[in-house]
Amino acid sequence: MFMNDAIEKARKSAEMQAWIQAQLALKPGLISNANIVGLCNVHTMGIAPPKVELKDNTKAKPLILDEQGRTVDGNRNEIEPTHCMPTLKANIRAMKRGQYKQQLKEKPLEDMESNTYFDPQVARKTGIHTSTKLTLITPKELKEGEIPEIEWWDSNIIPNDLDLKDEMTSEKDEYFGITNLVEHPAQLSPPVDRDMPVTLAVYLTKKEQKTLQCRTRREAQKELQEKVRLGLMPPPEPKVRISSLMQVLGMEAVQDPTKVETHIQAQMNKGQKAQEEVNTARKLTAEQQNAKKVKKLKEDVSQGVHIAVYRVQNLSNPAKKFQN
Repeated sequence: MFMNDAIEKARKSAEMQAWIQAQLALKPGLISNANIVGLCNVHTMGIAPPKVELKDNTKAKPLILDEQGRTVDGNRNEIEPTHCMPTLKANIRAMKRGQYKQQLKEKPLEDMESNTYFDPQVARKTGIHTSTKLTLITPKELKEGEIPEIEWWDSNIIPNDLDLKDEMTSEKDEYFGITNLVEHPAQLSPPVDRDMPVTLAVYLTKKEQKTLQCRTRREAQKELQEKVRLGLMPPPEPKVRISSLMQVLGMEAVQDPTKVETHIQAQMNKGQKAQEEVNTARKLTAEQQNAKKVKKLKEDVSQGVHIAVYRVQNLSNPAKKFQN
């Protein structure tokens, strides 16, 4: 039994000693190595450890000044004291303001005139207009690779196997579309008289078109009535439908309705057939339709040809290739 108690105490003592050494290893310099073993034995004996006074490293060192007012250490050597900078928000804002001004000085000036909200009148008053003009006059620095060996508008006339780096080119080099002749095109007078007055087409409104159609239909109807009155053509048959059978024929429809219905059906078929024949006669043939399409595509040069001439100052933009 006593042996078990001794073993238990030795085990607890070893654990306590290992814990103390681990804690002291994290804080070197607080306790000397000579007191470590003593402290461990005190813990194993069940006695409270003595209080150790720790040195306050955060305490300010005494200020020593010589006859000239310089800061010196214990050996009378001059030292440079460390100055603590305040960390107020006002000082931080001032420091950031200075950094921002420095960045504005280093940042290149932007082209204000390219801005959507640029006002030239305000720019002249504030002096921005003059500064932008000066930046335009300043020559631009060309970087390596900005100037191509051959421009895209010259690629169609310069041979592919021609070495452009050689200053002297052979006389045998032939350029497509380039000769030593100067073209002087003859000035021709326009085939159409330019002083001829241009007649504008008359466009009617919807109401005027409807009035004109009614007038034309009324005149055609009067012409038919005059022919019937003079006996040049038989009078037209009454227009009867199945729905208006009783109102138009009256007692005739009651006497023999089957005969009247057959007659009306034949009359309706006859009118429909006549309408189809008129539409077929008005319809264009395949050749006429093709000729009509070709006429729409071709330009009418009988009254002259209107053209537009554009002058391009700069062809460096590759999008100019596709703008015909």
